[in-house]
Amino acid sequence: MNLTVEEKIKQNTEWDTAVYGATKLLEEMVRNSVARLATVDWTLVWYKDRFPGFLLKISDEVGGTAEMRFTLEELKDGHHLRDRLRRLWADVLSTSSKKLLAKLRQTVANLEED
Repeated sequence: MNLTVEEKIKQNTEWDTAVYGATKLLEEMVRNSVARLATVDWTLVWYKDRFPGFLLKISDEVGGTAEMRFTLEELKDGHHLRDRLRRLWADVLSTSSKKLLAKLRQTVANLEED
């Protein structure tokens, strides 16, 4: 898995710790999945220029992708975080399934032409 964390996040110990914990939780959640994480990308975003947010973009090896924003409080709330990460991973798997289904349909169409 390729992990990228924006430098501004790494420079703040509280943010870095929260992002690291969320990343570890995500890895545990998808460990037994058939699909594998390819990339995890954390970027700092600001809510109304007042407080920090964290944009998580993930993708799997098939090319399914999804993204979601988190507040610092959400990253620290284990139960809430787990639920949101599950939804995000489900979105990745959904986009992967659509890509795989499109490839399968194209293969079938090609075979029917022959």
